[in-house]
Amino acid sequence: MSSTRTVDAVIGALEEAYPLSWAESWDRVGLVLGERGAEVRRVLLAVDPTVCVAREAVERDAQLLVTHHPLLLRGASFLPADEGKGAVVTTLLRHGTALWCGHTNVDRSTRGTVGAWISALDLQDAAPLVPGSRRLRRRTIPIASDWARWARSPWPPPSVGWPPRSRIWSRPPPGDPAHRSR
Repeated sequence: MSSTRTVDAVIGALEEAYPLSWAESWDRVGLVLGERGAEVRRVLLAVDPTVCVAREAVERDAQLLVTHHPLLLRGASFLPADEGKGAVVTTLLRHGTALWCGHTNVDRSTRGTVGAWISALDLQDAAPLVPGSRRLRRRTIPIASDWARWARSPWPPPSVGWPPRSRIWSRPPPGDPAHRSR
């Protein structure tokens, strides 16, 4: 029996764990480019499908690149081979590397980022928010831990730039000698 895996087999496993139907209607998830029947010996995982990541996939001889953020979320009118998204597509296609993106479908899974946050924040009886429901999106979930109270505390405005620095790591946690109450 052969142990050869194909792009289709690997993305089949991904889509079983993170169904494409879980994605928001505006999102662009799934197989972006590549041949479903191509053999996969190596997979590279990344957050964003950038030119640097595409080049790394080629350097590492990956047959499949899996990213969290989509490559063509807003579409593209032009894809020149020497810059931006066109360079990503060209680099991957020339090497025969497929690209699969999972975004809001992965965000919704307890196996993904949401599950990690539920665990880190020690949320009890966590439930998914219903898409499009303003009432549920504004709901506050009480969290008992000291860490959660600290994370919700007032913050000074960011000093400069966007996006703002991560709230989690931008000041010491409660109990740390460097922590000062505000």
